Amino acid sequence: MTEDALTLTSATLTLIERAHNSLLIGYAAESATARHRAAQVAALRGAAAVVAARDVHGRQSRLGPVSLWDLLARLTPELAEWARH
Repeated sequence: MTEDALTLTSATLTLIERAHNSLLIGYAAESATARHRAAQVAALRGAAAVVAARDVHGRQSRLGPVSLWDLLARLTPELAEWARH
């Protein structure tokens, strides 16, 4: 397995599924507030899944408390710009 390969554990797959479900909830929501809230939750769950897949050895856990978005930018430089928003 290469260093760039993702390890999709059951926890990672669960986060992806939960992100997808949040998007479905947002799609079905009637109010803009509910849609926005669901999209925010989906983004957090999706980012958590990417971090979980990329940081399989827990390298970032030694840093102490770090925001999910900072971890995402460190582990996936190609998403760094997106993580800043």
